[in-house]
Amino acid sequence: MGKVTKRRRMEAKLSPWTVKGDLATLKAVFGKWLGRECGLLASNPFANVKPPKCDDPDVRIVSAAESKALFDWLAERWNNWRLPRVYLEVAILLGWRATEVASITEEDLLPDGYVRVAAERCKT
Repeated sequence: MGKVTKRRRMEAKLSPWTVKGDLATLKAVFGKWLGRECGLLASNPFANVKPPKCDDPDVRIVSAAESKALFDWLAERWNNWRLPRVYLEVAILLGWRATEVASITEEDLLPDGYVRVAAERCKT
């Protein structure tokens, strides 16, 4: 089942990164949830399926003009609502994942401009 799924996904011309992510999800669902947590499976059909080789993604630097265009679009689209802009600015400055940025509380935003990093909520 696992190798057939991988082959079909690759034949569908999906990105190797997409297939790699799909396999990681399937391994977790079939191994942890359907296997260990629910006890529905004796073995994980995706356990020995190797993900496709993926080239490192190209690094792309977003220009100041592109950033401005995005923030202008956000302001126009959301009637100058500050939350989307602040969210993106913090994410850009900290380099955090979306869930890490979303977990910041008001108490974490310090008056001196620093952000308190709680080790249990962040991989930084």
